[in-house]
Amino acid sequence: MPVFTFSGKSATGEKVSGERTAASKEALVAQLRRERIVPGPVRQKGKEFSLPTFGSGKVGTKDIAVFFRQFSVMIDAGLPLVQCLEILAANQENPTFQKTLTGVRTTVEGGATLANAMRQYPTVFDDLTTNMIEAGETGGILDIILQRLAIYVEKAVKLRAAIKSALIYPVSVVSLAFLIVGALLLGLVPPPDEEEDDPPPGVVAPVGRAESQLATRTMPPARPASRRMVERFMLVIPGDDRS
Repeated sequence: MPVFTFSGKSATGEKVSGERTAASKEALVAQLRRERIVPGPVRQKGKEFSLPTFGSGKVGTKDIAVFFRQFSVMIDAGLPLVQCLEILAANQENPTFQKTLTGVRTTVEGGATLANAMRQYPTVFDDLTTNMIEAGETGGILDIILQRLAIYVEKAVKLRAAIKSALIYPVSVVSLAFLIVGALLLGLVPPPDEEEDDPPPGVVAPVGRAESQLATRTMPPARPASRRMVERFMLVIPGDDRS
């Protein structure tokens, strides 16, 4: 967590200054106000170099499920709402979700309800969640509502995981089938310029192709006239029995 330097005045009018760690500048200001210190200028002492974390800009469903489960246990134990949010934000590993919880806590400290504070982050808390929390706050059963939300989100996580695992086998089979068909088409079907001139047996050639084949095919040589005359004479000789 970053380190901030601050200065201000206490309730007795004394000047107070020092260094403290906090999730953000707004979180430190809210903490100083809880201690009855009027905050002055607050500056971040320094930023340490860190490697970029890819994929940390999204709050996962598992993080929300764990948050609701822990939140319901703390509320059931009798801890104040602001303290629960502060503890959960401090122990959150996802920086985006940590920033969200810190903003919710700051808004609640300003006098807003938990449901209205969560409505400021619609990408994390949907309408169903905020409406159920609002009903729990109105009816005084916030711990029960949080437990039900935790069960609902956990079941949604399990269902999503089951659907993904069930789709792995058919997707892999369909992909393999497409690869096999593509390989067969590329390997067995010859290009148009490599096809043979004559069609295979039992297949009728197209009209244009048949005409071109008939035009280019050579006729058998004609028989000589003398041979034709002899054959005619042999056909008309009476009494010629060769049987």
